[in-house]
Amino acid sequence: MKKKFESKKGMTVIEVILSLAILGIVTVPLMTVFASSLYMTKHVDNQIEVNMATRLAKELVTYSVNNGSELAGLTSGTLNMRTFMNDYNKESNKNTWGETIKCKIIDSTGKENDKYYFVVRYQHTLLHGAIDESNTNNGAYGTSDLILVLKRIEDNRVVNTVRFTVDY
Repeated sequence: MKKKFESKKGMTVIEVILSLAILGIVTVPLMTVFASSLYMTKHVDNQIEVNMATRLAKELVTYSVNNGSELAGLTSGTLNMRTFMNDYNKESNKNTWGETIKCKIIDSTGKENDKYYFVVRYQHTLLHGAIDESNTNNGAYGTSDLILVLKRIEDNRVVNTVRFTVDY
């Protein structure tokens, strides 16, 4: 046996083929795991980006409803959610959903999100109190069900939908 290890002949072709086969059997699953982890990392990063954009859009809508601030339109114009909701409450059938213009997502520093925009679907709200002709909220208050739909600018594909309630 000692003589076999001291041989200077080298490896045979069969030994080389067997070692390559074993190496292939070990490396293929490792490469598959590596490729899967890269895919999952990219998927998680995209989902985090979508969740952040959705959260910011929800904050913008809630602020607009509560304070009457303007939301910037994607192409032009602005939207005041409170005015939109008040107008819709006056004119619409209570069983239908109204949809806003396409709105930009702008963070607190004023930076626009260049990948996503949102629309808000709104259903008639039960208000307590009165809204005057100038659409101001004179002591009126209510609860609104809103559906925020986040879409990708590139292809208008819906990437997230969130239903939430706003008190105003």
